[in-house]
Amino acid sequence: MPRILVVEDDVFLREAICELLNDEQYESTPCMDGEVAIHLAISGSYDLILLDGLLPDLDGWGGSYTPS
Repeated sequence: MPRILVVEDDVFLREAICELLNDEQYESTPCMDGEVAIHLAISGSYDLILLDGLLPDLDGWGGSYTPS
């Protein structure tokens, strides 16, 4: 089953996306925080990452991040 990391800070949108993906036989992992998403992406094996481009902590468009 394909695994998808869903990174979205809007709780209703995140839940709706995950529900739709699960209905289509995808395994979705919800995440609302950019830093947590980085750790999940590094430690997990995902086929796709759906990333909100306007997260409050890390915007998904660029910049640098140094894991602690």
